[in-house]
Amino acid sequence: LILGLLINSAKSTLDSVDRNVHAFAAGLIMLDRWLQHYGAEADGARQRLLAYAKHAGLVIQDYQGTASDREGERMLNDVGASIDALKPQDAERRALVQSAQQQFVRISELRWLIVGTTRGTIPSPLVALVVACLMLVFASYAWRAPSSPAVIASFLVASLLLTAAIVLILDMDRPFTGPVRVSADPVLRAALDMGH
Repeated sequence: LILGLLINSAKSTLDSVDRNVHAFAAGLIMLDRWLQHYGAEADGARQRLLAYAKHAGLVIQDYQGTASDREGERMLNDVGASIDALKPQDAERRALVQSAQQQFVRISELRWLIVGTTRGTIPSPLVALVVACLMLVFASYAWRAPSSPAVIASFLVASLLLTAAIVLILDMDRPFTGPVRVSADPVLRAALDMGH
């Protein structure tokens, strides 16, 4: 039961981060569209946004569980400063800048939501407690069980399956590392779309 709850929690984390990455990519495209509608004066902001989108996609794709992305944070702040530096002359452009600023805030929020989930959400002491309980259960069954090949084989298979479940839980709980991971494709596709 506990393993089932942990798998459900890890899967929820993975799905949530995947949704956030897709929303982040869509937000990048929408911000690019707002800036594109603004006109040629926003080309500098669009180029900074495109450079940031490429950088963010590569960071997600190559994440190794190490240091924070200070370069990406700086690049995103430069995009925000470029949007704030726009001087709209009419009501339509003021509305475009306001929409772009709101979209920028949403992208920044999504970025921090994604960054906040890189380390996982399942506490290590809980995993250690589950492993200790499973060891105790297996030890108590093994102590009383007859030493026939069928019993030994079933204990080995059960222990391997439980180990695989725990590894899967830990892997899904850290959505940017390991074989089960969130794809960077939405952000990379957004950068490709923005480049055209």
